[in-house]
Amino acid sequence: MSDRFHIVTVDPEWDEDDDQYPQLTTSIVDWPTDPKEALKLSIEKWQFLVDNIPTLGWIEDGGIITCACCRRTIAIAGNDILDCDLCPIGTYKKEQGEDHYGCMGTPYARYQGFLVEDPKWQAQDELDFLKEVLASLEGKDG
Repeated sequence: MSDRFHIVTVDPEWDEDDDQYPQLTTSIVDWPTDPKEALKLSIEKWQFLVDNIPTLGWIEDGGIITCACCRRTIAIAGNDILDCDLCPIGTYKKEQGEDHYGCMGTPYARYQGFLVEDPKWQAQDELDFLKEVLASLEGKDG
């Protein structure tokens, strides 16, 4: 359970047949600027989604509004500019030889694809990927 992430529905009578999906929101105001702390918070977000998908189905994850890694790059770049080159996920992908910009080519892009047959599996895939990125970053310090 997280006290920093919350799920809201636009319609209190919402059910899975509606076009309005539950949405993730956050009460976070001060986003971390340390890349490891940003990744840990992103991991917390995706664990929260994995835990809630069995009850609610697919959840709109909030994109850059709730992504600690995105918010970190905006804080560093300034002027509300999203700079994926400053993102630990972008750095990891470059080190792996991938040339997709941002989160394209990651499990996140598949989760956002709206062709999600099993949203919990897709969210779990993103969670595992973020843990892999964090382990790689922590391994560099080691």
